[in-house]
Amino acid sequence: MDTFKRFKLTTYEQYTFGVLAVCLVTGVSFLFYDFMGYKTVSLLLLFTVSVCAMFFDILPVLVVAVLSALLWDYLFIPPRFTLVVTSTEDMLMLLMYFVIALSKRGIYF
Repeated sequence: MDTFKRFKLTTYEQYTFGVLAVCLVTGVSFLFYDFMGYKTVSLLLLFTVSVCAMFFDILPVLVVAVLSALLWDYLFIPPRFTLVVTSTEDMLMLLMYFVIALSKRGIYF
């Protein structure tokens, strides 16, 4: 059991890595938006929030969830470059970012 010691990041590092991960996924997705579509981007960002929720504290995960939701809404949901959400499916996906973040239960080694 000593092989799997828990690697704990500081709170500042958790915020930094979380924001960088969201920005990286968003940037790559923005470049390939024409090939993948906006719903695929939502799943990639949700996966990023889920991974952060497994290893980070609750406040950095909430920041990652808010940032992911805002970036996905502004950059990808039609009509693009607005904060307007017209589809019920898109509203539910935005809600899922926060459900995942708030249901956080970390994996502890």
